[in-house]
Amino acid sequence: MSVIYRGIPDGCGCNVQVVRDGKASRLKHYVGHSPSGFASGYNGSGPADLARCILVDFLALKPKWDNYLHRSYKDGSSFPVIDAGVYQAFKRDVIANLPQLKPWELADITIIAWLTDHAPALLQKVSNV
Repeated sequence: MSVIYRGIPDGCGCNVQVVRDGKASRLKHYVGHSPSGFASGYNGSGPADLARCILVDFLALKPKWDNYLHRSYKDGSSFPVIDAGVYQAFKRDVIANLPQLKPWELADITIIAWLTDHAPALLQKVSNV
């Protein structure tokens, strides 16, 4: 199965599509840093949420209660837990280098390569790797 994340600028940030085997859906935004949405091309709160949400989606992590924030979302779902050091490093290494306010694509092969170098234990969560 192939996965591509596509950033589509919306004026102040970006909407992100997840394309799995040709079928597109919207990347779910679990707000942790940026209530205004996703962003790319710099080290900030929008890119931090984008990095975390891409990894959560790619690794198919299940939402869990976050003891740090002590809350769940208004829709009843809970905050997906992934180590902040991992997604912040992914933000710095990958998301911050994507274009800002321009369309971009991030392929699964890039994510797998980054995880192989920086967080190989997380790859065990991906069934097709």
